[in-house]
Amino acid sequence: MNTAIIPNGQGLGFAIDADTIRQVVPDLIKNGRVIRPSLGFIYAEFTPRLARRFGMEYIEGIIIQTYKNSCAEEAGLTTGDIIVEAEGKSMKTSNDLQSMMKGKKIGDKVPLVVVRDGKKYKMSLTLCELPAM
Repeated sequence: MNTAIIPNGQGLGFAIDADTIRQVVPDLIKNGRVIRPSLGFIYAEFTPRLARRFGMEYIEGIIIQTYKNSCAEEAGLTTGDIIVEAEGKSMKTSNDLQSMMKGKKIGDKVPLVVVRDGKKYKMSLTLCELPAM
């Protein structure tokens, strides 16, 4: 579905792919809005630079900042945790986490391995509704 066409852009336009439309239309009809699952935190790739800044040892993973009263906090996650594994797969980049979230629904459980203070912890996170912005 075309969403915008730039008349002077020599055929340049923007579109929403059919798979996305098929996924969101039922939510729009039923709820009047798109409801998406949330992990309950924001995240970034944990880089050597971030490790130095926070005075931490560098490991490959994704550092998080939890939302207050979120499903992440309910699962026991805290700001500064580094996710190194989700659903048995290594989490090295933001893309790894985004790919894992594809097709997930509110209420799905996601097993995680998290590093906190140099120790690994296994946790289970139940996805919640993405808060309205």
